[in-house]
Amino acid sequence: MYPADFEDENTVVEVRRGISALRDLRDGLAHLVGILAAAPDKQGYLVLTQIRIGADSIEREVLGFRSALRRKIDARLHVELIGDARTTPCPAGMTPAIWQRVQGNSATGATHQVLLPRPQLQSEVVRVLVHQWLARSGPLTSAWLAETVGCSYRTVAAAIASLGPAITRTRDRSVELGYFPPEAWRDLVATARTARSTVLYVDRSGQPRSTEYLAQKVQQLMRADVAVGGVIGALKYCPSLDIVGAPRLDVCVLAPSASVEPLPLEQLDPGLVENADSHAPARLAIHYLRRRTSFFHDDGNGARWADPVECLMDLHEARLDAQSQQLLEHLQSRGIGV
Repeated sequence: MYPADFEDENTVVEVRRGISALRDLRDGLAHLVGILAAAPDKQGYLVLTQIRIGADSIEREVLGFRSALRRKIDARLHVELIGDARTTPCPAGMTPAIWQRVQGNSATGATHQVLLPRPQLQSEVVRVLVHQWLARSGPLTSAWLAETVGCSYRTVAAAIASLGPAITRTRDRSVELGYFPPEAWRDLVATARTARSTVLYVDRSGQPRSTEYLAQKVQQLMRADVAVGGVIGALKYCPSLDIVGAPRLDVCVLAPSASVEPLPLEQLDPGLVENADSHAPARLAIHYLRRRTSFFHDDGNGARWADPVECLMDLHEARLDAQSQQLLEHLQSRGIGV
């Protein structure tokens, strides 16, 4: 489970901006309830701003959601609909100190969210299965997969069915990959750009900064929802990777809801501009993971690395097929480790 947007000793706050569908509201409620279940002494607030659905629909959905909750959690769950956090008084019962942090977050422009297309959650399920197979995690339940990705049992079942004979089933109906499925992998790679809502950026300054410099600037953001992948991430898993230099920087952003805080490109490199031409040589590729759990690896010093499955996909997208195969063979022989 990814952390709440704000938290102190008394309160956790999850902020959702620009929600346009009830499923996004449900996702925010479910995430907050999961945090409250693990923190029985805290109050939880779901703050909704820049809302794109009716307040009446939200109220009905929240009431229906509350009816399924245990009373102890329901009493600690609060939903606040606000216009602008910078001009809204502190909600009743919320810690004033944490409300100031929410207001500060709005004042820095974080309300200008990246709005993402509908997620392809079946792809997320397959990639999670591949990750857990490489991690040698053993059989997985459908419930665990649904919770990890944030999808329905039907989506999990469809993803499992798409893997055909590569899936091994146990007596208790848990599943795991029996081997790396090349056909399914080709399908994943072919649809990776749309499944991950990839956005490419090119340099227009004429003086591009190195990918290593950009990677360092990304890590300095200290954002728990952002990790470096691609060649630089792959080298963390396989230091012997046969490549010199990274043609572009690949960054993964965890985005389980329909919107996410953008990366501050002006801080990374003001010369970067978005480019829709997928054939142009990109300097930066941002990929959005639409599941709930990132599987990012933290080195203990604040740096985060995308999981090896995303790095494999990044190498394929960059047409580094030989390096992708080398990384896969390394992971198959040694498992996941940084």
